[in-house]
Amino acid sequence: MLKLAKEMGFVTATMPYNVEDSIKIVREAEPHIFCFHAGTTKGGLVGFDTPYTIQDTAKRTQEAFNEVLKIKSDLILLAHGASLVTPKDGQYLLDNTSTHGLWTGSATERIPIEEAVFKTASQFVNLKMK
Repeated sequence: MLKLAKEMGFVTATMPYNVEDSIKIVREAEPHIFCFHAGTTKGGLVGFDTPYTIQDTAKRTQEAFNEVLKIKSDLILLAHGASLVTPKDGQYLLDNTSTHGLWTGSATERIPIEEAVFKTASQFVNLKMK
């Protein structure tokens, strides 16, 4: 599908979960954008309790980047998932990988909304009847 989309003139992006799939998809489809999906984002109500620290996430992401850049050196590189939860985590990835940006997903959608709803709901719980 990525190969066909590229042949049709679309900008293509891929989001593999491991180095092996990263190599295969970049070799076969030559996407424009490569986003390494380091795992389900931890945190919040439905986040996966990943064992990966932000340091592990950066290391695994950079390992994937190193491999795919050997195949296609002009990829736009993005980082996503696992321990990328806060802006501080994002800055760590920007500082410690060769990523060109972040694909945030839950870090800017689900988790902040859950936090805001719980904060407001807890304020209502503490209201007193006269």
